[in-house]
Amino acid sequence: MRYLARLFATLALATTLIACQQSTPNNPNNPNNPNNPNSPNKTPSPTDPRSNKTFPTPTSGTEPKHFDDHWKSATTQDGNHAQITPYHGRHARRLSIEQIKKSIPQLFNGLTWTDSANANMFDKYALTLGKADYIEVTENNREASSLFMKFMDDMASYVCSKAVEADLKNPDLMKRSVIRHPDDVDQTLRFLRLKFHAVFVPNTSTKGIEKLRKLHDAIRTKTNSETKAWTGVCIAIVASPDFFAY
Repeated sequence: MRYLARLFATLALATTLIACQQSTPNNPNNPNNPNNPNSPNKTPSPTDPRSNKTFPTPTSGTEPKHFDDHWKSATTQDGNHAQITPYHGRHARRLSIEQIKKSIPQLFNGLTWTDSANANMFDKYALTLGKADYIEVTENNREASSLFMKFMDDMASYVCSKAVEADLKNPDLMKRSVIRHPDDVDQTLRFLRLKFHAVFVPNTSTKGIEKLRKLHDAIRTKTNSETKAWTGVCIAIVASPDFFAY
């Protein structure tokens, strides 16, 4: 068995080395090597007929558009009727408890969900939140149940409160996890959308942060507290399906 295992490993390594050598750009046998006369990527010379080839200029409207939302609604084709095409894809799933447990400290500078005794709440409620015990349950539950949403809200409330409190004490803006631009609400919202939801909102647009800006302003007006406003925004972002569903 050991001899076969070593032989298999040797053959696999040799195959990998041969593949790497063939894929090396400077390898003369590589068809993608520009120096290879048969290469389609060979730089044409002035006498080469291909040097006179022209390429179409992209027209306006073909520039890539920014991805500003995860969920898009269907629109009708002619204003009255929509074309219905059955599509059998996978159901939306959520992150596992283990994935969320590892993600939260990375996003909040080491902060995580704990109780008054500093016990990790993800470990405490792991089985309740769908983690398999491999005794009676052998598969992780990825359903976004009402119980899961309740715990997500509790977790977001705890972590966001601690994170905002820590940000206000940290003079280094680049090390803050939530309030990155204290004098510019929209820039902070752009930072949070990109960090937690992978949605880029350019400086020339507010599309993608409009609802969060309304939430911030509403809490700020009602409570007269910037701390509570940013805590509420943080909770809304972390408890959103844009964060834990895919």
